[in-house]
Order: sequence, then C-alpha cells, then structure tokens
Amino acid sequence: MKLNFVGCRLLATVAILALFSGMVQAQFRTDGLDSKVRSVSRKIVAQPTQIYGPQAVTTINQNIVTGADSGAAPEVKRFDTPALTVTADFFAFAPAFTGGVRVAVGDVNGDGVGDIITGAGPGGGPQVSVFDGVNGSLIRSFFAYNAGFTGGIFVASGDVNGDGRADIVTGTDAAAGIPTEVKVFDSTSLAVLKDFFPFSTFAGGGRVAAAKVNSDGIADIIVGAGPGGGPEVKVFDGVSGAAIKDFFAYTASFTGGVFVAAGDVNNDLSADIMTSAGPGGGSEVKTFSGATGAQIGSVFAPTFIGGTRVAVGRVNADAIPDILVSPGPGSPPQVEAFDGATNALIHNFFAYDVTFTGGVFVAAPPVAVPSAASVAVSGRVMTPDGRGLRNAYVFLNDPQGVSRRVLTSSFGYYRFDDVQVGETYVIGVSSKLYRFAPRLLNVSDELTGIDLIGQE
Repeated sequence: MKLNFVGCRLLATVAILALFSGMVQAQFRTDGLDSKVRSVSRKIVAQPTQIYGPQAVTTINQNIVTGADSGAAPEVKRFDTPALTVTADFFAFAPAFTGGVRVAVGDVNGDGVGDIITGAGPGGGPQVSVFDGVNGSLIRSFFAYNAGFTGGIFVASGDVNGDGRADIVTGTDAAAGIPTEVKVFDSTSLAVLKDFFPFSTFAGGGRVAAAKVNSDGIADIIVGAGPGGGPEVKVFDGVSGAAIKDFFAYTASFTGGVFVAAGDVNNDLSADIMTSAGPGGGSEVKTFSGATGAQIGSVFAPTFIGGTRVAVGRVNADAIPDILVSPGPGSPPQVEAFDGATNALIHNFFAYDVTFTGGVFVAAPPVAVPSAASVAVSGRVMTPDGRGLRNAYVFLNDPQGVSRRVLTSSFGYYRFDDVQVGETYVIGVSSKLYRFAPRLLNVSDELTGIDLIGQE
C-alpha cells in the first residue's frame, strides 16, 4: 500500500504482501523534524492499513470521493472542492486486489466530519473498512457477510438508530443462487440493526443508499435492483423495516440494473431519490420526489458504455445536495457534478489516469435532511479539570462567515437558538485563561451536550 500525506510532514510508503492479510513493511520520514528513518513491520489480518490527513477545516465536508472499480488496485481519492485539490489518495485494500472498491461518506465517529467508508468488490471477502475523515486512521473494519461470500458489496451510510452518527449500510452484489441481502450496522458497536432481503429470492444484487425519506427523523434505506431483474427501487422505513415505496425507475423491460442515491434537492424536508441505469439504460439520471414519488427532475451524464453510477452530497457551499455521476466499465474515469438546485454542471474531471476504463464509484459528504427549519445548539464550556467556565464567549460561525457569540452562564452553560439546519458550522471559545480547539458541527437537528473543554 502506498500512502501519501497531504498537508502535513509525515510521509509513508507501505507494501502489502498479501491480498487481505500479510506482513506490512513501512518507512516513516518526518521531514524537517527528524532526519532518521525507522522501519516498522507488523502482522495484519483481514484489514487494510491506514490513510492520511489532517485536512483543512474549511473544505472538509465539501468534497468528492472516488473509488476505482475492477481491473486496478483499490485506489480511493478525495477531491476537496471547488479547487478539486486531492486531499486523500490511498489503497483501501491490498494493491493486489483488483475487484474494485465501492465508497460512501458519513460521520461514523460523530466528530462532525465525514468519514470514508469502503466496501470490497467481487473477488475479495465482504470487507468494510472506514477511515477517519480528519486524520485518516482506520476506525472500523469488519466482514459484513459470511467470510466465504466473494460477490462484492455496496456501501452507504445514514443515522438509522437516531444516535446522531452515521450507521453503515451494506448490500450484496450479484452472486449466483444467493439472494440479495441488505444489512445495517451500528456505527459504534457494529451490532446488526437491520438484516433483510429486499427482493425476496432475487440474486442480482442490491445497490444501497440511506436518507430521511419520510418525516420521522430516521434515515430510511433505499435499494436499487442489480442486473437481471426490472429497474426496481424500494424504500424501507428505517424504524419498522416496512417497504414504504416501490417503483420502476426506467422502462420495465430494462434489466441492466439501477443505482440509487438520495438527498433533499427540493428543500421540502424529505430526501428525494436519484437513480441511474446500468449498461444499456441510457444516460438519464432521474430525481423522484421523496414525498410524492413523482419524477421532479433529471440530468444527463455522458454516454458511458458500462452504464452510469450516481451519488448525492455536498459539493458546493449551499445547503442543497448536489448530484454526481461516474462511469461503469468501458469508459474513461470521468466524474461530473451537477448543482442540486439548478442542475448546472459544476465539475467535470478525470479521477484517475485517462487510460483506466474499469469504472468509478463516487460519493460525497451528505447534506442532512432537517426535521425543522431551525434548531438550538447548546452545551457547556469547562476548564481542564471539568469545572464550568463562567463569562466565556462561545462563537458559532456559519459557512458564509457570519459569526454569532453568546456568554456562558455562572456554571459554564451556553445556548444558540434559531440555528439554521442543513449547514456545517464552526464552534469555539474565546478565553484568556485556556485554549479551545474549534470544532465542526453538522447541524441537522437539535444539538445538546456540545461540551467544549479547555486546555492549559
């Protein structure tokens, strides 16, 4: 595995000698800090090593993440927008694995920054690995299904249990004789929250997404049927597991498979559903209202030979999620991003070398679907030993640079009211006595217990 550290002094090169297990040999050089080079060897089993960070706070939740599909090493990249600066470039699994890597973005560890979720394509075990969005450390690694399953898996994320963190959603890819299975794993414990077969005995695979489609404040699970069946899309209630929507996104006779994504592009507090077609299905990427089920928009991707993949997330600085498209096998690794509000093309680039034609998976940080137009953010400012800090100024900066300030109470408590949802804020403390590191907050609902602890 080759690791590059961007924006910091630590450089690393790691060679993995087996597909999912083996001896890792690494060299670390701390440029400008220590001229010595030290070699490290350690044994890993069924998990990849780590990527790199840290990254700029201003763009950490505004980017495009890509994963190389079959025929190449499982390379994942992150491009911060609008400049498309590469802030991550790593192999999610051993470089010898060429089955492809599927990607998603979600705040799994609850620090306010989108983490990178990866799933192995066909030929490897059903491996899921999650990398911290700030420092690149491996924070989750597990098999989503029986270790003997090698058909490949799809990944997504969304808060299904209401704890404020993105849970991990997986769907099996096509495998002869094995019905398509979808699971949801708790973000922290990895306990299985949901486990079901969305299309009964259909074995063509299920492409997954998660977002708040209905009004209960819990992420629902969207599944698109893989090749071999009709272009069926189903939405399952995140609480009850019941199917709440079921429709064909394209002509019923089309059997090339359908990809799905979700985000609230019409600002009606319900996540809308985006679909794209597999090989032979045309280049139209459709948007269906999460509230009514009616088609409310579309964009047209380039004519990719192997079909089109779709994702939704924060690419520009507004509060409306944007639509991303990427190619299936057979076309150059072209990625396009469309403004979610206007459908205007805002990015068009090659994620990998132009000669690579194995296909690309794409993702972006989610824009939360709010349950209300504005909410409150509250917590306590404390000294290093845990005492409330009185008369300290707490500031809350919105993406446009507008800053609000409040003064803490006698016991260190603070509260901001009328905070607009669907935005990412920077919160911090101004104090002459202690140092406070600013934090990122993704505000989608009422936030309490946001405690800020000073350092000497």
